[in-house]
Formats: sequence, C-alpha cells, structure tokens
Amino acid sequence: VPCCIGPSKQSGDAAPNTRRAGLVVAIAAGLLPATIAYDLGQDTTLCWRTTVSVSGSTERENCNGAEVVIDKGSLSNPLKEQREHDVQYEVHIPHALKARPGLTHCNVHSCFRRVGFCTPFVEHSPDLAIHSPQLDHIVLNGSGYAKVKSTISLDSGEYTIIAHVSWLDLNGVKHDMARATIRDVEPANNLAVVYGLSIVGGVVALVCLLASCCGLRWVMNRHKELVAIKEKNKTDRRKRVARVLQQNQNLAYPMCLISYSDFKAIGKLITHEEARERGLLRVIDTVESVREAAKTGYVIFISHQWIGQDEPDFDMQHFHCICSSIEALQNDFVKSDKLIADTDEDTRESLQVLPNVTSQWTSRMEHKDSVLASWAAPEAGTMLTAFLNGKTGSLSSQNGQRRSLDKSTRTRNSKDDETWVWIDYTSVPQRLSTLKLLSIQSLPIYAGLSTYFLIVTPPVENYDIGQTFDLRTYLHRGWCRLECWARFLQSTDRVFVAVGSERNFCLKDVHHEASIFRTFMAVFTADFNDVQDKKQLVDTVVTLYGHMFHRRFSLDKHMQASWKRVHADKHKFFPRSYFHDLIEIAEELVEGGAFLSST
Repeated sequence: VPCCIGPSKQSGDAAPNTRRAGLVVAIAAGLLPATIAYDLGQDTTLCWRTTVSVSGSTERENCNGAEVVIDKGSLSNPLKEQREHDVQYEVHIPHALKARPGLTHCNVHSCFRRVGFCTPFVEHSPDLAIHSPQLDHIVLNGSGYAKVKSTISLDSGEYTIIAHVSWLDLNGVKHDMARATIRDVEPANNLAVVYGLSIVGGVVALVCLLASCCGLRWVMNRHKELVAIKEKNKTDRRKRVARVLQQNQNLAYPMCLISYSDFKAIGKLITHEEARERGLLRVIDTVESVREAAKTGYVIFISHQWIGQDEPDFDMQHFHCICSSIEALQNDFVKSDKLIADTDEDTRESLQVLPNVTSQWTSRMEHKDSVLASWAAPEAGTMLTAFLNGKTGSLSSQNGQRRSLDKSTRTRNSKDDETWVWIDYTSVPQRLSTLKLLSIQSLPIYAGLSTYFLIVTPPVENYDIGQTFDLRTYLHRGWCRLECWARFLQSTDRVFVAVGSERNFCLKDVHHEASIFRTFMAVFTADFNDVQDKKQLVDTVVTLYGHMFHRRFSLDKHMQASWKRVHADKHKFFPRSYFHDLIEIAEELVEGGAFLSST
C-alpha cells in the first residue's frame, strides 16, 4: 500500500532521512493486514504504536476507544484555492489508556488522492503532502477530551485530509492516531471573478440607491452640523474680539515702575523679579491710577531693543543712554512743561529757555568714571526753545562743551523721585510666561498713558555675536514696533528718539524720523528671536487695530499714511495663519457700534 509521503508548504513533522526506508517498510507491514481503514472509505480512527526500544518500529494497534473526530461542518466542499480554511477536530483518549495530559503533536496532513494511503508518517517529499503547523500546547481535560483547530491553504486538486494526533502513555510509549475526510479544492477561475464583480456591482448599486434616499439626508444633516460648527466658531471669535477690544478699560497686569533715583543708583538693568524682591517697584493696579501717576509725576516709557537673544543690554550702553535722555527731559523739557503749556502760540515763539540739559553717560573706552555731557554754548538756548516749539528735529551736543566730573561732584536732581521709569526687563515678569502675557496685553495702556515715550537706539556693537544694533535694527524688531504702535495709538506727542553715541548724542522728535511711521504697524512682518512670540501677540495686535480703525478719520498725517498702507494690504500685515478673520470681525464690531470708550 503506497504511503503519502509529501512536501510541507507550512511547518511539518518530518522524520529523519536515515529512518525513511525502514519506516516506510514498517508502516506497510503494519497496514497490509488491516481490513478496516479510512483508505477504504470508512469513517474511522486508525492508531499506531511506536516502541522506541525496538529501533523505533511502528505497528498498527487497536485504538481501544481513543479517537479523533473531524468536524466536517467546518470544511466546505469544495474548498477554495489559496484560501485559509480552519479544520476543527476533537481528541478523546480514555483514562484506561493512561495517557499523559499534554499531547505531543497535533496537525493536519493533506495528501493528493492519486498518491494512495495518506498516513501520519511522512517526510518532506515534493508533490505528495502538505502539513499544517505543529501544535504542541494542547492539553486533555479531566475527561480526556481536547479540541484542536489547524489552518490549511491548498492549491486546486483532490485531497485526502487527515487529522493527526500523537501522545505518550505513562510508560513513555508513543501513540499516533489519525482520521481522514475527502475534499476537493477548485481553482480560482474567471467565473469566480465575474461572480465577485457582479456581487460588488450589486452592492455598489445598492449603496447608490441608499445614498439617494438615506445618504442624501445624512449629507444634508452633516452640512447643517458643519454650518453650525462654523457659526459657533465665528461666534466664539466675535466674543474673543469683543473682549480684547475692551482690554484698554482695565489692566490685565499692574503697571510696574521703578523710580529714576533707584534706577540710576543700581547702575544697570535688573530683572522684574530682582526689583520686586528688593522692594523697588511701584505697582499701579488701575487705569485711573496710571493716569494720575502720569499727571502728578513723570512716567517715562522706555522702548529699546535687546542686544542679543537673552541680553537686554550690552556693556551698559543702553543704561547710560537712558540716563542721559531722562536727565535731558528732567532738566529742561519737564521743567518747561507748564511754562510752555500756559503760553499762547505767538508768545511761545519769543521764549528763551536757558539751557540746562545734561547727559550722564559712561564711556568705557575713554573713562572709567561717569561723564557729564553739557550744552553750554550761548546758542544752545535758542536751539532748545526752537525744539520745544517744533522748529527743529533734534537736540544735540555737537556744539556744547564737554567736561568730566569726579563722582564726588555729582548732585542729585530734585526730579529723580518724581520721575518713574517703565522698561520691559524690569517692569515685565521674565520668569512666568503667563504673567508676561498678561503684561503684554496691557501694553497699550502702559505706553499710551505714560508722560513721555522714549525710543533708545544708540549704536551698540555686541562683540560676542559680531553685530551692531542701532535705529535701523530697532525698526526691524517686532516687539519694538508693537510698543511704538501702542504709544502712537494714543498720541505721537512727547515721543523722542535717542540716537548717536556719547560724542554726538541727540534727542529727536519722532515726527522727524519718518522711518518709524513706515514700519510700526507691520508687527507680524518683523523679526522675532522666538517666532512663537507672534501667537502671544495676536490679541494685542487686534486690540490696537480695532482702536486705530475706530479713530481712522481723526489720525494725524503721519498716522494716516501708515494706516492707508497697512489697510490696503491687510492679509500681508495680518497673516491668516495667525489671525483668521479676527481683523474683519474687529472692523464689523467697531462699525456696528460695539466699541466702548477708549483710554
């Protein structure tokens, strides 16, 4: 009787090549006397016994109630080519056979029927048999039963499929048993493809029909949902814009000032946190209190660029320029405020204000001590009076006589304690980003209500990074443009630009620096050390734009030119990626009257 000795497309239980010939002979000898077997078409279990002590000889034995039963319902007939099919079979070994609980081997053999008798004892031989993966984790339950599932995938043909189980008794004797079923495997032909396509076509037609009925309704409902979501988002954005337009009614964060006397005594810029810990900050909580502070004293808002990413000043050049500028304002401009304000325009033309402008500036290259810059020439008085009356654009020391002073000769200006300074590094929280953002939101109030707005742009070279900073680089900085916009929104009066070095220090009226008016609204096209800062400035810029839109017909000529340039190209200056439609919403709210009083 020929044995089915076949190949393995999946893992199999191959016997060693050295045993092949003897094993086939032994199997044949054991099978010839059998008159009851599944190879004769009978649905029965066949059993074999392998005695290791006799050179591994295998012989047929009586199953004595042990059996393998294939669930034929789990296998359709015919099977489909190259598809995975599950073969489920149940194993039963009576307790009397003293089997060990763990089954040593379970799998399925698939032999071509032309080969003949399909046995469990096969090697890897081409075109004869296919084995499913070996399962060795199956355990009998307390009643001696176990359920097993193996997976097969076959090419087209006629097959004898057997379920094969091996187990050991308590004496170590190996027992094999198998049971067979017959199945045909049909090829995947064009008819199957046509059949599949016809099914798919029918499904598509059904889907189209359903879409015309239920699908159309779903689309309409979904459209309504999207419209509702879009409207809700726009409503949320309108509420957001309405809220930020009112930010000039209240301070989001207190205005923190440092007296000029303390500022000068420290001798350098210090952080907000250090100034707070040393008790040097004057904290103003309300807009009315800011107004009162600007009326009863002198609040000077300092706008300057940082000299490097984390460096607000370099070699204290900005500090000394700030001191020079403030002392100039104290000694002449501030002192002359009331006199100028109380005089009519015709009389103001003939006023002669005595010069008393000083500039205290440290020159690290020439002096170790401080230097006092003075305008002592007789013609300086005429120049200063003309500056106050708007007839010249700058106040400089180029014609003055400079003299060095020893520290012991310095005197305290009586205005120091009445002069208060706002400067970002000291007045804005540096450690906590949340508090910093709140302070940024209040910039329009800080800058707009200050007595003076001082732009500090001396030429400073940062040798560490090899870059020079001056008015040109100041105008490229996003934060600097924002501060200028915040001030100009309220007024362009009492705004000065400090330019030049110690030798040619100059204070200029901002109206004589046209470049500032060309760029101050272009915050989002400017440079930022951290581009993420732009996200934090969206609401503040919307606030500034809304208030400027509200006053667009009453702006002075400098502001009008800037407004027209930006308004004509809003998408460039207010990118959609940051603003979406917030600018348009601000215009709608302002034109609709949803705009409260401004500062």
